[in-house]
Amino acid sequence: MKGYPGTATLSPEHIAAVNRRRRVVVNCDASHYVDMFVEDPVASVDDVFTLADEPGSHIDSFWWSWGQGQAAPYPSELLPLYDRDKYRRWIAEGIDVAQLYLEATNRRGLEAFFSYRFNASDSDLGPQAKVPIKTEHPEWTIKPWKDHPALDQVTLLNFEFEGVREYKLQVLREAAEKYDFDGIELDLQRTPIYFPAGHQWENHEILTGFMREVRAMLQEIAHRRGRPYLLAVRIGYDIEGCHFDGIDIETWAQEQLVDIFALGNRSLEADVYAFRRITAGTHIKLYPVIDDHHAADGYSYPPIEIFRGACSNWYRQGADGVQTFNFSCSPDTIHPQQQYEVQCQAYQEMGDAAALQDKDKVFVVCRRGGGHGDPVVPNPEDWYTPRHMYGYTNMLAPLPMALDRHGRADTMLKLFVGDDLSGAANRIEGLTLRLLLHDDDGEYVHRIPGERSGGPWRIEETDDAAPVEIDPDTPPPPVDGRIERGVIRVFMHRNFLYNHPPAGDIEKRLEVRINNSRLEAPGIEDGWLVFRDINPVLFAVGDNLVGVLVTPCSPEGGESLVIEKLELHVRYRGAP
Repeated sequence: MKGYPGTATLSPEHIAAVNRRRRVVVNCDASHYVDMFVEDPVASVDDVFTLADEPGSHIDSFWWSWGQGQAAPYPSELLPLYDRDKYRRWIAEGIDVAQLYLEATNRRGLEAFFSYRFNASDSDLGPQAKVPIKTEHPEWTIKPWKDHPALDQVTLLNFEFEGVREYKLQVLREAAEKYDFDGIELDLQRTPIYFPAGHQWENHEILTGFMREVRAMLQEIAHRRGRPYLLAVRIGYDIEGCHFDGIDIETWAQEQLVDIFALGNRSLEADVYAFRRITAGTHIKLYPVIDDHHAADGYSYPPIEIFRGACSNWYRQGADGVQTFNFSCSPDTIHPQQQYEVQCQAYQEMGDAAALQDKDKVFVVCRRGGGHGDPVVPNPEDWYTPRHMYGYTNMLAPLPMALDRHGRADTMLKLFVGDDLSGAANRIEGLTLRLLLHDDDGEYVHRIPGERSGGPWRIEETDDAAPVEIDPDTPPPPVDGRIERGVIRVFMHRNFLYNHPPAGDIEKRLEVRINNSRLEAPGIEDGWLVFRDINPVLFAVGDNLVGVLVTPCSPEGGESLVIEKLELHVRYRGAP
């Protein structure tokens, strides 16, 4: 099918569908949930809606992600069935789980999308299983991590080949014609690799042509069924990253090839301002993404204040709502257990900017890479440039950032604050800036049950027994002459990365400025440098410059200090 040139012509009914209320979109990893927790899909179909059914929930839309896109849990003429006995049994019994969850969504009056992972791995059939199209056409594949000891067998499809694009279009057409969803999301972040490394942007016209084909196909189906078929894409959190990965997002917006941009992954930041600029004059909606598993490094399963800070920043920039990714479905589907209560509360607040007003928040400067130890992304402490992809890596996040060891120049960071702190000064109980430093002349300490090799750290408590939780109140032993260690990263309450702390007099030599106004000397708490009782008037709405300077301990120069984390904690009077 030939795509159409120029701007897409969209009916009033289509625009109305785009504009429907959509406060929180839940991207549900349905195949993982079903595979792990469901034995009788008919009897338990309502369990996945536990959070959505709570009174006061802001959830308006479910986007059902059925695996990695190489196999299917539903009957398909193109994709092999999941290699599990229960799926074979369900198909034999006439149970279509995709249809089952679609109907349950419709009964609640919620919007339903089919979310398709555009070029993900082959793990639906078992670890690195054979996928028919890759077996038949090995020349259509690329190996992004061919030298990686854990990922060297992973192959992805190369969209340079017309056969790949035709195959993907057929898969999407089958799903669109088979199921009466409100729309389709192309998840371009799982995994954001469509062309060989180093050739992404030079092939951007190929990807744009494919998007024209998808849009035309959905418009054709919409015409036949008599109602709109929306199209969403999950892309990176900034425009530069889209370019790195071969996405000409400006043309997609100008030609109105897409209705909704879901922005980002593994980050608490999204450049909504930039996307709002390129979508000006269009109907396109913007939904930044919070992922509570593949999270921003150092902020996996965080407290509610972290979610509030991120949402405040996004709404300040003009976001239309929020998409959640890898949130729990019910109390039985999450670890650690206490995070269920946090996510439940988030769903009562994050879909409405007004609901976030005067609630305690934490605003952070993001760290690149890392997250939950996914080997496809390097950790900040052993960073390298992942040239095969930008999305999913948080590549341009500024932390960790080295300080000037000679104490001559401030190290400058931007801290975005969505709340009007100056205007709310009479309602604020306290502002606290927290700074975590690492002395790079020493080693990180990584505490995790089980062995890990490599990296500029030393390992403690490497017991090969079953994973157990590590008490965060018992850090590794202190280092003579230094402040106590601080926790840089923790995952699942058992995988800890600690800093090598700075010298014991660091608080006397440290200068921190907010928009060039110097703060009073800090205290020390749990290895952090803590600045309390900051005047709210120092903060602008939006970007604020934070300058950090350390006077060296000798005329020859000081330590090799690195900023690992920086946070602003806001407490409101009478806040819940």
